[in-house]
Amino acid sequence: QLQALQENDQIMQQNLEIMRSLQAENESRSRELQDQLNAINISTAMVQYDAHGIIQYVNEKFLQIIGYQQDELIGQSHKILLKKKYADSNSYHKFWQKLASLEFVDGEFDFLNKNGTIVWLRGSYYPVSDQNGQLTRVMQLVTDITNEMLQEEKIKEYMFDLEVAKTKFKDSAFELQAQLHAVEYTTAMIELNPQGTIIR
Repeated sequence: QLQALQENDQIMQQNLEIMRSLQAENESRSRELQDQLNAINISTAMVQYDAHGIIQYVNEKFLQIIGYQQDELIGQSHKILLKKKYADSNSYHKFWQKLASLEFVDGEFDFLNKNGTIVWLRGSYYPVSDQNGQLTRVMQLVTDITNEMLQEEKIKEYMFDLEVAKTKFKDSAFELQAQLHAVEYTTAMIELNPQGTIIR
């Protein structure tokens, strides 16, 4: 019995060592994940919604972009950040159906800030499920691309203006050419170079 107890004690000591090792590994991994989360918080805007689109968490970066205070958004619907027309649309309903089916959604999204001005965000919605495959929450990670989109709009406007000017120039050149042809048919004309030699 004493020998059996000693063997059991030895096994327990070994198990305890394994548990300590696993605990140290878990703590290390936990610190690593926390560091990654902190890095994401600094560089990326983050929002967390429940399965019904109610805002559960927003980080400081997102608040800076959108202009709200944290207590103004927590508990509010995702719709508070969207144009009413889109929030009430079938497309929006389908968007949440995708997330409920655990489909990852990424792209460029136009949000409304507190002043009602459009803010462009590029990023992704990550659906998170429970053990039964049911949607429990949605994480959204985005970066502000408003200035980029405004620049793109300016370039589009510039290109459009350039096309309009080009068309006007072509029309003017065509009209001038037509006038010159009309002059040639109705008027006697001679063209000389500076030395007086007939060119045409």
